[in-house]
Amino acid sequence: MSEQVTHDWNEANQRYLMAALGVVREALERHVARSEGKHEAGPHAGRAHREGAARKALEEAAEALPSPAALQILSNTFGLSSFERDLLLLCAGVELDSSFASLCAEAQGDAARAFPSFSLALAALLEAHWSAVSPAASPRRCRSCNSAATRWRTNAPSPPRPAAHWA
Repeated sequence: MSEQVTHDWNEANQRYLMAALGVVREALERHVARSEGKHEAGPHAGRAHREGAARKALEEAAEALPSPAALQILSNTFGLSSFERDLLLLCAGVELDSSFASLCAEAQGDAARAFPSFSLALAALLEAHWSAVSPAASPRRCRSCNSAATRWRTNAPSPPRPAAHWA
C-alpha cells in the first residue's frame, strides 16, 4: 500500500469509527429521552430525534473508505451480529469519546454508573439479544468484552486491549 493510500485509509477508518460511535451515541440519547418520558423537550430531545442522522453519517463514511474499515473486518472475522458490534462500540466508546461516560450514567439514571452495562445495552441498542452473553457467542468467545461472570450484567464490561486496537 502506498503512503498516500494508507494515510487516506487511516483518516477514512477514523471517520468510520467515529460515525459508528455516533450511531451508538444516538441510541443512548433515544433511550435517555424515552426513559425520561420526554419526546420533544429536554436536553437530549433535539439530538435524540434527528432520526437517522448518525446512520447517514456512517453510510457516507463507509462510501469514503478505499477498503473495508477495521471495525467491518473485526465484525466479519468474528461473526459479530449488529448488536454485538454495537455492544463492543458501547464498551470502547467510554475510552474513545469523553461524552460516553456521562451519557451512560444518564441513560442508567445513576451518576455513579458512568460506564456501559449489559442491561443498558439490552435496553438501548437495536436488535438486542441475550444470546450475545452465551459462552458460544462471539463477544465471549473472542473476549471482545471482558468481565467477571458475577459482574457481567450489572457492572462495566470493557474491551480487552487487542480488540480495542483493531478499531
